[in-house]
Amino acid sequence: AAADDQFFAFAGAHPDLCRLFAAGRLGYYDAVLPRVAARLRRGPHARVLDLGSFAGLTTLYLGASLPDSRVIGVEQHPGAVAVAEEARARCGLGNVS
Repeated sequence: AAADDQFFAFAGAHPDLCRLFAAGRLGYYDAVLPRVAARLRRGPHARVLDLGSFAGLTTLYLGASLPDSRVIGVEQHPGAVAVAEEARARCGLGNVS
């Protein structure tokens, strides 16, 4: 709720905090994302939208898992967007924005 909004606004304003926060959640991502990608692979998806993409880990993973789909991450916090853009450039995924 409001406390979560304050935390994400704080962390999202600082790229280094975004990196730290995202790294601390790798266990969560490892547990959840393979199942999400497997479900999405069951049918054709021209576009996948990741609302609240924060540092882009989910967006990038889905882009790599669904190379025939266009995966779009949407995030309101500029620091988080900067981290996501940097990661996207490093991964070289042409189907992700």
